[in-house]
Amino acid sequence: MSDEMENAVLRLLRASTDPVRARFLGPLAVEELHFLIAASPEGERLRPLCESNTASNRILRLIEALQSDCGREFDLTEEARRIGMSLSVFHRRFKETTGLSPIQFQKRLRLFRAQELMISEGRRVSEAAFAVGYRSPSQFAREYSREFGISPQRDASEKRRRIAGGEAFTMSA
Repeated sequence: MSDEMENAVLRLLRASTDPVRARFLGPLAVEELHFLIAASPEGERLRPLCESNTASNRILRLIEALQSDCGREFDLTEEARRIGMSLSVFHRRFKETTGLSPIQFQKRLRLFRAQELMISEGRRVSEAAFAVGYRSPSQFAREYSREFGISPQRDASEKRRRIAGGEAFTMSA
């Protein structure tokens, strides 16, 4: 992520803490991020996602469904069948599109969503863990620490402090 993108994400996070700013500035920050991503070197790789009925686009629609309910169980065989792919093709196409296996992607999605809940909504670690589909807060804390290199509670506290101080940071460790 470029510095310019990090600053746009920070503006979006700041806007999300105030309902009026969220309503008026939030959509502008999202549009800015879309532009920066499309104009980035990775933008070319993202274009197939926008073309209808390509394998990448079908994977993208599945990802959108996962994002809207990241706590739901993910049956790989059923999802592959639903988007018209064999399980092996689904795995290959998913990894080509995201750089991760479907299970790795879902785990990261859940961890980042939990991070967002702890930072922007002030949720406790256990609340965030349950909200994103973890059944065990200790399992969540282990996976979070493995992914971000810091405990969830410490990470959220540090990032909230940085936001309050106007510092830029990335949504990771």
